[in-house]
Amino acid sequence: MTTALPASTTAVATGATQGDVKNWITGVHDYLAGLFGTTGATADALTALGLSAGASNLSGQIFTSSSSFTVPAGVTALKVTVIGGGGGGGNNGSSGGAGGQAISYLTGLTPSGTIAVTVGAGGTAGVANNAAGGSGGTSSVASGTQAITTVTCTGGSGSAAATNQNVIVAGGTATNGSININGAAGALYGGSTMLGNGGIVDVNNTSSNAVGYGSGGYGQAYGTSGGVGRGGIVIFEW
Repeated sequence: MTTALPASTTAVATGATQGDVKNWITGVHDYLAGLFGTTGATADALTALGLSAGASNLSGQIFTSSSSFTVPAGVTALKVTVIGGGGGGGNNGSSGGAGGQAISYLTGLTPSGTIAVTVGAGGTAGVANNAAGGSGGTSSVASGTQAITTVTCTGGSGSAAATNQNVIVAGGTATNGSININGAAGALYGGSTMLGNGGIVDVNNTSSNAVGYGSGGYGQAYGTSGGVGRGGIVIFEW
């Protein structure tokens, strides 16, 4: 049982003696020893507090395909990040737009309640001559047995058919998040997100694929396939 922390008035009161101060210091020592242990080792102090060395109180779950999230035991609030799929780049066309992005703070949750998770796919690449790129899919979180406001991030648009690489291709939109960020547009380069970089094509027509989540695929010159968009993601943190 942890010794109670002695009142500071014992040591600073008018008329306090040297013995009173010593007794107060001894009381503080006993209190800290009971709270953190007596070895002076960090690991022992953390153990006394119910923790462990190097441990983090942050937990999370990542979804890269559609599924259902179950609110963990003891959790009544959490943060969720939602990113829509990136659009695909065209053959003789622009690069794809990035998916919309949202961060939402959900409160008033009931442990064991479920939340429906949808993760949008990346848009297809334009392969045939003058072919368009496909649009990215929509990502969202919505009520399962746990009622929440639906957070939706649409996918980035794919490149139109038979255009040039300078045509602007729209990114996706985000709605109902605590923070909503529309996806970056594609043109010479694919649109990027907070968790992904869009595909690029340099002056020598050398291409680099989009990476990460929700970013747009590169567009290529006539006769060369564009790049695929990257799929979206949903991340819960608590």
